[in-house]
Amino acid sequence: MSMNKIMLIIFIVFTIVFGVAVSSVFADEVTPEKKPIELRFKGWVTDEWNDIKKYQAKGWQDGKEQLARNKEQIANFFSKLVKN
Repeated sequence: MSMNKIMLIIFIVFTIVFGVAVSSVFADEVTPEKKPIELRFKGWVTDEWNDIKKYQAKGWQDGKEQLARNKEQIANFFSKLVKN
C-alpha cells in the first residue's frame, strides 16, 4: 500500500470515530420540557393584549396631537381671516 492510501484510510477512520463521538455527546443533551397548551395559549393571549394596549395608547396619543394641530390651524385660519 502506498502512503497516500494509508493516510486516506486513517483520515476516514478518524472522521468516523469523531462523528460517532460527537453524535453521542449531542444525544445526551436534555431538551427543555414543553409547556402545556393552556400555558402557551395564555402567554400568547397576554402578549397580544399587551401589544394591543401599546398600539392603542400610541394611536390615542397621535390622535390627540393631530387634534391639537388641527385646532391650532383652524384658529390661525380664522385669525388671519378676521385681520384681512
